[in-house]
Amino acid sequence: MTGSENPHVRPELELLLCCARTRMDPASSSRLRELVAGNLDWSRLAELAEDHGVQPLLYWQLKNNCREDVPQDWMERLQKVFQQNARRNLCLLTELISTLQFLRNNSVLAIPHKGPILAEQAYGNLLLRQFVDLDIVVRQRDIARVHELMVSQGFQTESFNNSARGIPGQYTFIRESGRLVVEIHTEETLRYFPAPLDLDAMSEHLETLTLDGREVQVFSAEQALPLLCVHGSKHFWERLAWVCDIAELAQVPRGVNWDAALANAERFGAERMTLLGLALAQDLLGASLPPEISRRVQGDRVAQSLATQVRRSSFSDSRSQPGVKNRFWFRVRMRGNPWQGLRYVLRLTLAPTEEDWSRAHLHRSLTPIYSLLRPFRLLRKYGLGAKTPTRDS
Repeated sequence: MTGSENPHVRPELELLLCCARTRMDPASSSRLRELVAGNLDWSRLAELAEDHGVQPLLYWQLKNNCREDVPQDWMERLQKVFQQNARRNLCLLTELISTLQFLRNNSVLAIPHKGPILAEQAYGNLLLRQFVDLDIVVRQRDIARVHELMVSQGFQTESFNNSARGIPGQYTFIRESGRLVVEIHTEETLRYFPAPLDLDAMSEHLETLTLDGREVQVFSAEQALPLLCVHGSKHFWERLAWVCDIAELAQVPRGVNWDAALANAERFGAERMTLLGLALAQDLLGASLPPEISRRVQGDRVAQSLATQVRRSSFSDSRSQPGVKNRFWFRVRMRGNPWQGLRYVLRLTLAPTEEDWSRAHLHRSLTPIYSLLRPFRLLRKYGLGAKTPTRDS
């Protein structure tokens, strides 16, 4: 099922699904023009694009396919947002290259992830992806050195200073009054991965990407694909941008070594999460997959069932946020077999996060109490059943 001409999807969301891609086939282009010529709520469309993180693609496809049919005031508004995003992306790219060079000059293995890297690697255009911070992956054993280096460059952080409580979800470094945010990840902070990442082994299979005339070592598409699918699954694929990342990366011009990609997914314990991401990319955005991969995606009944659940909760007019019960079973099913899923969910449910530490204010020695309190905090935060988000998207 794609968003095109789906009677159960309002035209604003269907239009967004048409635009959330870099490759526009004739059928999608024709449908896009039909939707633009109809009775659209442009305010709702702009809000949806912002909530789902695909504002640049919306403007890009409208400009290239039916600019003359879009109300002039809305075309100008979308263009302004596009230009603001472009300026931010260019600034962040400059900062990323500078930070990576500085860390590597000091013998730190630093691998950039998402952000401008993914924009160039998957979209082929820095301006077509929306991001607000920079992500860099380092080894946990290097984090103390990384902290010293980042502080020497004027960055401030609280996450490292509070790390005595436990390893945070990421080490966040801020500069320029919050305008520049760099999130440092390690194999220990990536707690949602079913299996720990071996960054030393992964570093042997990096690929070279040219950014602003400089060569940068990045995760290969075969590594990045399952990494991104774990991230999307962690967040229940609530944003279209995450699905779009998978669709674009799965169709990179150089092609994907699918044997290697699926082997990495299995190594990360994320095979079903990867099949789920590919199912959503294919169903929502019409991503073109090789026949053997498409058959594998279609043949995983659990991945298809989870994809249907995501479409209903995040990409329909009855959009809702999953409650604790649905979140629990979704995570169990996306892991693999039930026993693996239960162990995975119990680990996540009982492992305290920064939010748990900040709310309870207990001493480090009382960690078991945090673990006991965490399920009750999750129940209070998400509720037992599904609920409608505060902003309709």
